[in-house]
Amino acid sequence: MDEKSNQIVISLLRLGAFLTREGNRVVADVGLNQQQYVVLNYIYAREPVCQKEICSSLLFEKSNVSKIIKKLTDLSFIEKGTSSDDGRIHKLTLTKKGKEIINICNDRFNCWNERWLKSLSEEERLLAIVTLKRLGSLKDIAK
Repeated sequence: MDEKSNQIVISLLRLGAFLTREGNRVVADVGLNQQQYVVLNYIYAREPVCQKEICSSLLFEKSNVSKIIKKLTDLSFIEKGTSSDDGRIHKLTLTKKGKEIINICNDRFNCWNERWLKSLSEEERLLAIVTLKRLGSLKDIAK
């Protein structure tokens, strides 16, 4: 790997670790970790959804998503319903409690994001979006 490519990957790994740590800190007092929040937020934005869709879109392992769904169900943040198209498929939706929690967490993340990224210009923000989307689109090529 050339040095610039190596620097990109190392920077992304460090940034991922930082975001995971800070994400855990932001939602810890509501009984969640960063990955659980990401799944809860995904369900909130697209409900009803099935587990397979979550795995595919978020690139999480099936076993990890199963554990997260169990935890979110145990906390009464989500509930499972049966798909009208296929009784074998469970669709996930937020409960009233889950909607209250996701609104609290989203408000916190919005504040945190604004503090963290406030020094970036509009142009830098747009460039970051484009670059990160492009890197994300290369995930299948890297296999």
